[in-house]
Amino acid sequence: NAAVIASLNHYPLLYVNQDSVPAATASAFTALGVTKVIFVERNEIGADVRASLPTIEKDLMTMQEIIDEIKSYPASENYVTATSTKTGEGFFAPAAMLAAYHGAPVIRVEDAPDGDPAAVAQRIHTWQRWDGDFYHGSRSTGHLPQADAPVEQNKLTVYITLLKFFLGKNVTVPPYGLDAKRYWNEEMYTKFHNYIVSLGLDNDGQEGYVTVAPRDDITLELHSALMGNNSYAGDIPGNTPAYTNDIVVRNILYPALIY
Repeated sequence: NAAVIASLNHYPLLYVNQDSVPAATASAFTALGVTKVIFVERNEIGADVRASLPTIEKDLMTMQEIIDEIKSYPASENYVTATSTKTGEGFFAPAAMLAAYHGAPVIRVEDAPDGDPAAVAQRIHTWQRWDGDFYHGSRSTGHLPQADAPVEQNKLTVYITLLKFFLGKNVTVPPYGLDAKRYWNEEMYTKFHNYIVSLGLDNDGQEGYVTVAPRDDITLELHSALMGNNSYAGDIPGNTPAYTNDIVVRNILYPALIY
């Protein structure tokens, strides 16, 4: 997100360590005549280096402060880039480059307050894969169980109903799969959307969402669930950060420069 703020201001982006200013950064401060900085230090990770910096014009210590700063610029688009740090391989870099192009924030799916929506997407993906006989080598995917009417989702109520059924009571057994197609997709979308709302990113008009991560981190099911009347979505996959970076450059940044 520091890259996004730097882009919106046309400022250089310089890095510091948690407890020191690297020689290259100190040299850049001098060469560029830097007297003030915007310090992006989520969760106060830069507490031990603040005193070594030029005058701090803005000190952004929380995710909300960072997002509020980004959205304060008129050039910031109604757009959200979502990535993941599960693999720890640096996909935040191409995500930040794409976000900087749109002047919009980068969020991590793992930070969603109601639970990781990508974990639900993985659950859906796994079901469909194994239901499609993936175990025996089939490349086709199966389908989530689907019902034609609302299905009770309270686990205790379902359990009691099953007990009554096995005891010979006259009860209706819930359909196989408990309409997972509806409720799992609803759970996934709700967790993501609640995260967006909690950050103040559910604005007027259609939101644009894009996921930037390998398929093992964020599967296509999440991207698909974000398509709707009030939003549109895209997905930039890749096996490595370098490959994902190339996709962003060749498909977005390069066309933006030449057309």
